[in-house]
Amino acid sequence: MRYIYFKIEFSIEIIRGILSLKPCVFSADIAGYVAPTEVTCTLPKGNKHTLKGAENKMKNQIIGVEIEMTGITREKAAEVASNFLNGKIERTFDSYDTYNVIAPDNRVWKIMSDASIHTMKNEKDRLVSADRSYSAELVTPILKYDEDIETLQELVRQLRHAGAVSENKLQCGIHIHIGAKEHTPNTLKNLVNLIASKEDLIYKSFEIDPARVKYCQKVNENLIETINKKKPKTIKQLADIWCSEYGVENRERHYHTSRYHGLNLHSTFTKGTIEFRLFNGTLHQEKLEAT
Repeated sequence: MRYIYFKIEFSIEIIRGILSLKPCVFSADIAGYVAPTEVTCTLPKGNKHTLKGAENKMKNQIIGVEIEMTGITREKAAEVASNFLNGKIERTFDSYDTYNVIAPDNRVWKIMSDASIHTMKNEKDRLVSADRSYSAELVTPILKYDEDIETLQELVRQLRHAGAVSENKLQCGIHIHIGAKEHTPNTLKNLVNLIASKEDLIYKSFEIDPARVKYCQKVNENLIETINKKKPKTIKQLADIWCSEYGVENRERHYHTSRYHGLNLHSTFTKGTIEFRLFNGTLHQEKLEAT
């Protein structure tokens, strides 16, 4: 239950950053993870925004979800997704051994490999070591929360029933991408500060496995200092600051070192999305919705 209730503070803080609202002071005590009936945030000017209003705005966000899992092979996961979505499978044989599941609406759901996952085979609820064919990552097409969350939840449920598992101890995580089209350097700067101010609480509450932290590090303190001092006016200036501590590494590279943070803006500069990488893996619908 703690995992679910923590979303109250985290979601409001993130949503307010995403929607370019100023940070607020919480009137609800959720340190004990007790779910209040309503959470109200008061802005400095006295305006109020309820959790309900914030969640309604969140539902209009364009998102993408990546869920790392094991327990079943990529081929099996693609079969489950295809059967549920009534789609057709196209295997690309690329470096990720990607299975594209093309749904009737022409959106593509991908099942691909991920090198970080500790691969296991689910044998009647007993996990045994397995080869890399059991490394599977579900990558959704562009989704809208209000239109697609139930579809995603049901697909995840069916994958779980087929034997898939997604657990912190197996180096499985969930990454959420949110469209950054409407953002400016200033709103992104505010978001960096917003995340940094709550990181200790976030990481403690999520109980992120130490072995996973290298893939979702906290905000770089030098970044915070530099971004607040220089106040970048363009996305290029912000990108220069973000990548400044990584030498001559090609910033267009997908696996650029700077991407491995709980808040990843490298994807903003290369894909046009803001990525949150710190969520623990899960294939339980309620936890997924809380995420």
